Amino acid sequence: MPLSFCPQFFDHYMLYENEIALPHNKGASPVGPRYRQTISCYYVVNETRTVGFSSRLYEPTAEIGSGHLMVQMRLAQDSSYTLFYQAEDYPVVKYLRQPLYFEVELVEATDPHLELILENFWATLDEDRTSLPSWDIIVDGCENPDDSYVTVFHPVGRDARVLDPSHIKRFSMKMFTFTQDEEVLKNEVTYELLALSTSHSSCVINPSVRLQIFVHCNAEICDSLSQADGSCRGQCVQPAHQKNYRRERKRVQRGADSINQRQISSGPIVLTSAQTPE
Repeated sequence: MPLSFCPQFFDHYMLYENEIALPHNKGASPVGPRYRQTISCYYVVNETRTVGFSSRLYEPTAEIGSGHLMVQMRLAQDSSYTLFYQAEDYPVVKYLRQPLYFEVELVEATDPHLELILENFWATLDEDRTSLPSWDIIVDGCENPDDSYVTVFHPVGRDARVLDPSHIKRFSMKMFTFTQDEEVLKNEVTYELLALSTSHSSCVINPSVRLQIFVHCNAEICDSLSQADGSCRGQCVQPAHQKNYRRERKRVQRGADSINQRQISSGPIVLTSAQTPE
């Protein structure tokens, strides 16, 4: 029950008064007298305090900041992915058809909703990632279907080093039977590669030659909570052989200007056919 707006003061007391009344039913004459009751409330006045208050129009929010997510690519010494070649180990020497075990990691990320996606992987003879000839290893997130030695993705489990498996991608491939990407391959490196036949696009290394290559990667960092991020559907959700794959097409760097994409390259890897380990 609300009190009257202004009190009356008497020495050390203040008085609030309110009146209670029963409303009459419209259209009907009252049978008895109208009921009224006055209620008085006395309060002892000891002191007066004034408190200022103003309503807050907006709830406080965290300031928008920016940071950098780092992606690294490493070459493992074997399929256990426990030991990796260091910078001082390059150039790393490998033999024909010997598996290479690559790991790409989103470093120091703590958000479990982030996922690392390998968009494109390819090899070149030069450190320049745009140089020709080049050989596709991973195309649009999937293994290159034209490579006779198919690239294999390996599952990543949680352990003492891997806190969030979605931040790491692993795959292996055998060197060196990459598909001929451009006609320039036969024109520029005939002294290094021998065509098997005019009807085949695969090539093998001349046994007398040591060939140095570089491996490059376009990786994308996606947010699984973002409905607008269509890339965050997992690695290779639609294999390349189901995409009406055309060999003459160029690699598509989706969102190349996106802050979520990273471009990384390996150190030099020397390929030789002097020995082929079992």
